Amino acid sequence: MKRKNVYDLLAESSNRPGLSEAQKRALRKNAINDIIEYFYSMRRYILWLIRLFRPKTESFFFSFLVYGPMKFYLRHTFKLNYQDVLDIHKNEINEVLADHNINLNIDGINDVARWSGINAEFTSWFGSDNRITVLSGTMYFSHLFCRSVEPLLVSIDNGDVHSAFERYFRNMFKRSCIGFLTNNHRKGWSRMFLIPEDFSMLDGMEKFIISHEMGHAFFSQYGITAWPFESISHQRKELISSDEEIGADFFAIHTLCHIYLKHNDKKRLMWGACMFFLVFRLFEEEGLIYIPTNHPSSKDRYHYLMDYIREVDSALYDRYIRYEKGILGFWESVHDTVKQNVFRYKENRQNYLAELSQIETYAKHYLRCSEEGEE
Repeated sequence: MKRKNVYDLLAESSNRPGLSEAQKRALRKNAINDIIEYFYSMRRYILWLIRLFRPKTESFFFSFLVYGPMKFYLRHTFKLNYQDVLDIHKNEINEVLADHNINLNIDGINDVARWSGINAEFTSWFGSDNRITVLSGTMYFSHLFCRSVEPLLVSIDNGDVHSAFERYFRNMFKRSCIGFLTNNHRKGWSRMFLIPEDFSMLDGMEKFIISHEMGHAFFSQYGITAWPFESISHQRKELISSDEEIGADFFAIHTLCHIYLKHNDKKRLMWGACMFFLVFRLFEEEGLIYIPTNHPSSKDRYHYLMDYIREVDSALYDRYIRYEKGILGFWESVHDTVKQNVFRYKENRQNYLAELSQIETYAKHYLRCSEEGEE
């Protein structure tokens, strides 16, 4: 009997069935990345001991220090995933697409770990294996950002909340920003004492991310000049044709709009998409993340979406402008602290590069392939 390689074992042990071969390899890389970040954020005393005693990576002492915590991470945190959530979103989006006779050839949408990052990607293997790959951190940080600002939006809609609650959630927003920018999902975690009845903002943000990748699948299948929804202006069609990223954004926001038309009590559904780019715009403007060269800036993408919402529902647009002002106020009160923490993190991390490199080597060896050579 052929022995299973580490890719298959990782997928099975982490409750992620149905991954493609490429996704299994991505899962291993993400596991190694998560292990590195876990040691830096949660087990830094071990890095200090490695620096103090300078054991070789292959020594028993090094294994004694590292093996237990790494095994604990793989047995617990690594197994957690958002696969069920992804499947629910995919099915609900497919219902909207079916109403417009849109049939996409997508073989799966899969969570591939890496809690420290945000990314989703549509890939096609010569048209025969079409997959959407989502990092765990994408859904995790979406949850944190939405939960930390939602009470602010409730207060904007319904009146002021108690100042103590406002301070608490302002601090949560700060922690979420620091956690994301320092690749430390634990830093962003806070207990959620208040869960709003209307969770449509989180629903909208997650559905937008998935719908965006389904938009890439649509253009891959039908061509960049195709458009499945109601007619759009010539100017917007030219904009979509000029950049597939913008086209995928409009595909996603149109999908959300049709969900909103069915459930118009979900007032914050489309704001979830705008909120995503608003937060990234703030990070880009402060130099905390790079402005992408292969994508439009978050500032441009935010304005494209808001312009569309203004055309669809002017009252909803006015509400979202109030949300924007509120979040900008949140950011103004915390951005200095966020920047200080992020720059301190980057500076301190430089002091542990050698030890983290040893952790990476050990993790690669531990998760080595049994039949295919080391990468």
